[in-house]
Amino acid sequence: MIKYLFDTIKNCNLAELLNASPEELFLIKNFPDDDQLLETFLAPLGSPIQEDRNQKEGSVFHVHVENKDAYFTSYANSNLFFPLHTDGSDFETPPKYVAMLCVRPSEEGGESLFISLSELIANLPNALLTILMTKQWRFNTIDRTMITQTPIGHTICYNRLIMESYAELAQQELAILDELDRMCDQLTFRFKLKENDLIVFRNDLFLHGRTDFPLNSNRLLKRVRFQVMQ
Repeated sequence: MIKYLFDTIKNCNLAELLNASPEELFLIKNFPDDDQLLETFLAPLGSPIQEDRNQKEGSVFHVHVENKDAYFTSYANSNLFFPLHTDGSDFETPPKYVAMLCVRPSEEGGESLFISLSELIANLPNALLTILMTKQWRFNTIDRTMITQTPIGHTICYNRLIMESYAELAQQELAILDELDRMCDQLTFRFKLKENDLIVFRNDLFLHGRTDFPLNSNRLLKRVRFQVMQ
């Protein structure tokens, strides 16, 4: 599932590689901790999403433990277990690509979790797959199916934390999500990013998450998300 690219950033056409092998996780080793270089290297992927909470309101977001008045500033900025999800699931158009640079790994925990959509579909019971492809679910203000068929395959959009935060789900709906989560748990691929590891993947073809880690950890990842015009 992981394709390793060692010290190849000068000659690496990442967009071309991702288009040729969209169901691969691309891991570049020894990537410098340099925001400008990171943005330049990733620029061919599309338009980086800029948000007020990003560094200097640009495209780089710091994923680390951050709290204010005893509350975490976001779920990403906690040390908690982060279930498998799609980044920007409540965006009108979720990001197509996500890149994460590990600046400092946690000494304990903080493992990355991934599952590919193709493997998930191959193992889902037909009845559950049909529900996920036909039922509309609420993601904050957006209603959409979790799995969508496209002219060239399928895409996925899932974030149970968002779904349960903005809608009161019926017991039958919770049972569907429980079944999906059990299947994902069985198929999850986990590994730990090391210092200066840069991982890039299709946000609509993978679900990702992380294990928990100590509250006092100095763990830091830098994340950039991209929109791509269809």
